[in-house]
Amino acid sequence: MKSYGLVRTAAILPHEDSSPEDQRRFQSIYQLHKDSLLKLLYRISGDWSLAEDSVHHAFTTLYAKRREYDLSQPIKNLLVTIALNYARMQHRNRARLSPGREDVPAAERDRSTRIEEMIRELPADERVILVLRFYDHASYQEIAEILKIPLGTVKWKMHETIKRLRPRLEALHEDL
Repeated sequence: MKSYGLVRTAAILPHEDSSPEDQRRFQSIYQLHKDSLLKLLYRISGDWSLAEDSVHHAFTTLYAKRREYDLSQPIKNLLVTIALNYARMQHRNRARLSPGREDVPAAERDRSTRIEEMIRELPADERVILVLRFYDHASYQEIAEILKIPLGTVKWKMHETIKRLRPRLEALHEDL
């Protein structure tokens, strides 16, 4: 996957009721989480622009509502939740035009690209769990908190998803 920097540069720090301490704290949170959040959202959505927009929205929402959120909880989980909700909303509101790769034979694509395609073909609820677990290394408990679903549901969906993907992954291994 290519590595890109955020291209959206709207000023969100200057605000009449923000203290220098708020600005410094937010800047450090932004620097700490922006890259991993962007990569995570890209892997989930498969759309770089949507991932950027979702990350930008997550940080602006966190900053704008910083007095309303419980910031004693892990901030990364909060950012992921905000970004995922925004990405879902945007996905529902627009017809997604994703350039297909049907014209390139599967054997010519590299392994990681083919795995990413398999992940993108999953239903959204399963894809999010898989990406959070394997790419972001989130625990099952963290995934349950981020998605606001029971821990047992997370484990069950992960098990079922892996069970369905296993034959395709084994076939991929044999092809390469």
